[in-house]
Amino acid sequence: MAIERWTPFRDLRRFEHLHRRFGVPYHYPYAGGWAIPLDVERDGDDFVVRGTLPGVAPSDIGITIEDGVLTIEANTASEDEQKEGGYLLRERRTGSFRRSVRLPESVDVDNAASSYEHGVVTVRLPVAESRKAKRLTLHVSDETPAPDPAPAA
Repeated sequence: MAIERWTPFRDLRRFEHLHRRFGVPYHYPYAGGWAIPLDVERDGDDFVVRGTLPGVAPSDIGITIEDGVLTIEANTASEDEQKEGGYLLRERRTGSFRRSVRLPESVDVDNAASSYEHGVVTVRLPVAESRKAKRLTLHVSDETPAPDPAPAA
């Protein structure tokens, strides 16, 4: 029996590789729907979260922050109308979408802002002023300290 290093994500990578090899798209399901692809980045003192939701109307998108968790939800209606002969390929997603991200404690949720442009939801979360790094000024006294007296022998 050979000793092999344990890699917890190896089976997941193999599974993903099989899906790519045989042409089946591999998506990460979330709570019965599809996960919204996200980018999270640091922009100066802000955290910026961007989610891609092409073809979703802004009125069908919900964004909430509760207990330090940002949640983006969306719903799209299914197109029930089928043309004669049916679909040959159907990859556009319909139904409900949801994605949640835990936010750092330093985020000021009261001043968070969101926007939607060209199918991309952007949530800008500033860092709270009280949590920003503070730069301290080092004060040097003008007096030269007296040397310590020699210890008594």
